Amino acid sequence: MITRLLYKARATHPSFTYHDLDILREGMARNVNRRIQSFLLRSDRLYFQILEGPGNEVRALAEEIARDPRLFAYEELLHVPVRERLLAGPSMDMHMLTPEDRALEQRLSELNQATPKAIKLAVLREMAALAHDKMAAVA
Repeated sequence: MITRLLYKARATHPSFTYHDLDILREGMARNVNRRIQSFLLRSDRLYFQILEGPGNEVRALAEEIARDPRLFAYEELLHVPVRERLLAGPSMDMHMLTPEDRALEQRLSELNQATPKAIKLAVLREMAALAHDKMAAVA
């Protein structure tokens, strides 16, 4: 069974630094071996990430991410079993949020554990659509 997990966390460093490239590079290498696909959004201060893959692998990765010194205030927002993946493409992709993404960033920032599941799923689908649009633009 595939598991989907969504979390947010605060960054310990400014955006557009080598830290973000390291996260992307490490994630691409690690995720392939674990059969995980992920999409990471980065704002000035926050990370938002979808992880999809085998349940035990997603859980282990989430625990590693929560301990990563490049972030803090890790908050798991959603963790559900799913029949199929929303993400397609590389093992990990990343998008730096732009001013055009401000509405999505606001919705993501407002999510917390008490947010109704339907709202979390809607925002998660919006993130996945951004990932698909990004992949289509590259192809």
